Parts: sequence; C-alpha cells; structure tokens
Amino acid sequence: MDILHCLQFKRNITVWDRDEECPLPPWAASLIWLGYWCRLTQLHGKRLIVFAILPTRDLAASFAAVGALLGGARAFKDSLSWPRFREMPIGSVVHWKETQSGAKFSGIISAFREEYGTEFISLKVTRPVRRATAGLVTSISRNVFDNYLFTQEAPPTSARSTAFGRSENLVRSLLGDLNPKWAWAEGPESILVTRMTAFGDAMADLSLSCDGSPRVAMTELLCAARSNEAILAKLHISHPRGNLDGRYPLAILDGAEPFDRVPHLPEAANLLTILDRSEFSQEIKDQLLRLSHVFQIDELGEIPAEFPHGIELAAYVVPLTRI
Repeated sequence: MDILHCLQFKRNITVWDRDEECPLPPWAASLIWLGYWCRLTQLHGKRLIVFAILPTRDLAASFAAVGALLGGARAFKDSLSWPRFREMPIGSVVHWKETQSGAKFSGIISAFREEYGTEFISLKVTRPVRRATAGLVTSISRNVFDNYLFTQEAPPTSARSTAFGRSENLVRSLLGDLNPKWAWAEGPESILVTRMTAFGDAMADLSLSCDGSPRVAMTELLCAARSNEAILAKLHISHPRGNLDGRYPLAILDGAEPFDRVPHLPEAANLLTILDRSEFSQEIKDQLLRLSHVFQIDELGEIPAEFPHGIELAAYVVPLTRI
C-alpha cells in the first residue's frame, strides 16, 4: 500500500534534484507521513513522543517538516478570531491584508467601540507610510472582519510573499480543499531544531512538484524563518542552543544533540526525534525504557501497515507532566 494513501492526497508528489526528476522515494514518503501524523495528532492533556531511527537522517527532517506543513494546513482554523482580537490591549501592533484587493497595512489598535449594536475596532495606520503621514485611522466592524487577514507577526517581504504563494499553490494541489487564510495566518506548524547550515545545504537543490505542476523549491515550500525572527513563517528553525520560546504543535529534533534540549521546549508540543542508527545511544535507550512505563493507548488515526526496510519507529503517548 502507498504509505501516503492514508493522507488522502489528491495528486502524486515528484522530487527534483536540480533538473533530475524521480518519483517520491518510499523513505521520503514515510517521513512526510510521520511529520503529518505528529503535527495532526493533538491530544488534550497529553503529548505524542516519536523516535525515528534511520540508516541516515540526511534530508529526513526536511521531508518531515513538509509533512508537518501539510498536516497543519489541513487542520487549520482561523486562529486570530474576533474574540481574540477584541481582547488585545490598546496600543497593540497588528498587520492586516485585504483579501479582495491584496492591499497590506500595519497599524496600532487605538480604540474599541460599539455603535447601533455592532462592535468596531479603530486602527491607526503606520504603514504604508503615505497613509500614516496622512493620519489615516480605519475602523473595522465585526461584520466584515472575515474580509481581512490579521496577524501580530510582520507580513512577509515581496520576495517571501511570492514564495508563500508558490507554497500555497502546491499545498492546495495536494490537499484539494485549503482555507485561503492558512498561508497568511500567524503561527508556525512546527519548530525544527537542527544544525541550520547543514540543513539548508542539504536541501538547496531539491524541489517538489505534483503531477506536472510547477516545481517549488524546498526552501520556498517550507516558508521557514529563524525562531528569533518576528516574521510570518510556517516553520521555525533553531540550532540546538538557540531560541526555543513559543508555542508549537510539533517540535522536530534533528539528531541526538537537539534531543538534549527537550527540557527547554514548550510542554504542549509533540516531539519527533530523528536519529541515525549510530546516534542511538544508551541514554536514548534509557529514555525509551522510561517512556514505555507511561505509555497510554489513544486513538491515533490510520497508521500504515508497514514502513520501508531500515526505518524503525517507537511512539509513546504520555501525560504532559512526564518526559
């Protein structure tokens, strides 16, 4: 059985290494499924902890991150709702985009008010500069809130917006139905803890496409940014000693060194640790033994019947207070 069958993708994925095209290898499909599953499986009061032991983990984290991206896109619900927006303090900086025109703005919440039974938020525009210089203040009512995309993270630059658009098109091709607000909504789908230069170099020449669609570079598809950058991103990347603050549905730990950072990760995040067979140390064996004593059975969705030879997985569901 195709390992991606249970994800119900609408089209097939093709991998490009520079100008050489090939079908998605089974090991890469396994990592996409694993990232998707770990991102999508969110259990109240518990966390999913998965170890993947591979012959080599070259490129494994990048394909797992693709899976997390796809899982997050499928699960997306408009996160910056009116009630959440309404609770933000006066003076908060926000960014927004008009869905019809595509016009982008930044501003400061200046007031909340109610007129004739309808709530309004007043925003003092700070960007574009010409609007700010003119002292523009705009009011948005609850009735038309869905005509705008609001975030607290700074919007992408023009170049990154183009990359986001390519990523969104490929994701839509695979999933079929995609909430149009997903690509521009704040909040990454995962954080990847890795040796950042090596990670970037490994996937520099890789692109993905599906059934003849235009290919998208992996670097663009992941919509990534460093974890200490306050810009819109779908994947945060950090080196093992970097900034791990924030709330993430999934943390992908690329190697044994990032695994040592587990105590510094947000408690709510699911964990996916990817290891070379040579990295499977006694310390990690002991950790698996400890986790086996708190394993709890939960409904974890459809799991492939088998994985390619050489891939070993161990999965645990534990209370949030245990690690």
